[in-house]
Amino acid sequence: MRNTIVIALICLAGIIGCSKDKFTTKPQVTYKKVNANVFGTLQTIQFTIGFTDAEGDFTSPAQVFIQRINPTCPADSNFKDSLPIPDFPSSSNFEGDIRMTYSYAGNNGEAPIMNAPPGECGDTSTCYFRFAVMDKAGNRSDTVNSETIILIRN
Repeated sequence: MRNTIVIALICLAGIIGCSKDKFTTKPQVTYKKVNANVFGTLQTIQFTIGFTDAEGDFTSPAQVFIQRINPTCPADSNFKDSLPIPDFPSSSNFEGDIRMTYSYAGNNGEAPIMNAPPGECGDTSTCYFRFAVMDKAGNRSDTVNSETIILIRN
């Protein structure tokens, strides 16, 4: 009986010890949402990602990175952007959201332009987006992906 309790306690300690902490020195990023799944020319695309960091050091030169990936047309993976994260008040165990807004395939006056897929990829691009963040100390998160998004050049 005593051995069973000891083994159970060791297993419980292992499970607790191996669980991923929400707040780590390496920033953690989660994909939250996009405002639609299909976009045409001049429509506004808005992504929301969440992030956490144990030190909360998201001041300059902290950045968020975004890349478009089209598995069927590698030439469409040419859209890459990095944006400075606005200076947040530093606090330990920081948690926040970032919204990134783009005007697809032209200037709609609301956001920076996300270029259309190149002509060799056709008029429709089925793609996803990859995101990562980097804190002031240069610690970079793992990447997270959006769901499938369709971009139509019309």
